[in-house]
Amino acid sequence: MSKPHLPFELETAATGFLKEVDDALHEERLLALWHRYKKALVAGVAALVVLVAGREAYQGWQARADAAAAREWYAFSQNGDSGAVPQALLESANPGFRSLALVTEAKQDAAKAVAAYEAVAADDDAPGWLQQISQLNAAVSQLEGDPAAARARLEALAADEAALVRAPAMEVLAALAMGEGDVPAARRLTEQLLVLPNLPTGLRVRAEKRLGALTTLAN
Repeated sequence: MSKPHLPFELETAATGFLKEVDDALHEERLLALWHRYKKALVAGVAALVVLVAGREAYQGWQARADAAAAREWYAFSQNGDSGAVPQALLESANPGFRSLALVTEAKQDAAKAVAAYEAVAADDDAPGWLQQISQLNAAVSQLEGDPAAARARLEALAADEAALVRAPAMEVLAALAMGEGDVPAARRLTEQLLVLPNLPTGLRVRAEKRLGALTTLAN
């Protein structure tokens, strides 16, 4: 037996009535959810507003701080980078200006050089290449005051195959060994230096000249 069909008008009316019922139930569920979770939802929206406002405020503060640091550096550089480095630059929140100020201070004041270079080397916000160069400069600056510590720094850099300053560290160690009359050590370091890939031309030329002098000394 076939299923009876409602007249089109009655079917349309029934469909509309069922949709209204479904919409009403949906609204009731939404209202129930709202009443149940409205505190959490309001708190979440408030937290989001605070977060966005805080982010905008921080970005504005950062922009103003960077602009102030730039003005400080410009005024300082007009004196040929001479005189005391402004404390505001040494404590700047901008890692670029802070590192630049510390390196400048290190070049100006030998007594503060090691500490200034160490500060840059330990600054995680500073570029990696600048941190390594600062480690090398700290070691070189430390040679007169604490040669043992300086040598330890240089040896650590020379042993690090990934260090960008490995070659110059080995060069300084070779020169130190040669100056101390340790010809075998100077020759070994120079030979190791010459087989490094992508060795800068100037450094290679110096190493080859040193190796020639060491060969003469050995004979």
